[in-house]
Amino acid sequence: MSTHHSAPSAVPDWHGMAWRSGLCAVAATSGWIFQGMGQPTASMACYLLAFLAGGWDLAIETWHEFRKFEFTTHFLMLLVVPATAVLGAWGEGALLLVLFSGSSALEHYAMGRTRSAIDALLRGAPKTAVVLRDGQP
Repeated sequence: MSTHHSAPSAVPDWHGMAWRSGLCAVAATSGWIFQGMGQPTASMACYLLAFLAGGWDLAIETWHEFRKFEFTTHFLMLLVVPATAVLGAWGEGALLLVLFSGSSALEHYAMGRTRSAIDALLRGAPKTAVVLRDGQP
C-alpha cells in the first residue's frame, strides 16, 4: 500500500517538503558549527542554503495565497525570515525555517493520510440504504 498522495498543484508534495526541511536542518546545523569555528564564509554559505531549502515551499505557498489575497502565517514568516538576515541573525532565521518547514511537511503528510482515510471510509459506505418502518422495509 502506497503512502504517496497526489496533491493539488498549489500544494507541494510532503515528500519533497520533508527532504527540503531535512536539508535546511543540516545546512543550519553546519552553519552554526562553522560560525563557532570562526569560519564566517562557510557559515554564511550554509545559512544561505538553509534559507533556500527551508524557504522554498514557504515562498510557493505564500505566492499562491497572496494571489487569492489571503494573508496567513506563511506571509508573516516570509516577512520575518528576511528580517532576521537584515538584523544579522542568520542562525535564528535558519532555525525558524527548520521548525516551520518541518511542521509544514508534517502537516501535509497528516492531511494526505486524513484524506486517504476519509476516502476509504466513503468507498466502504453502502451506496443505498433500506429504510425500516416498524421493523419492516
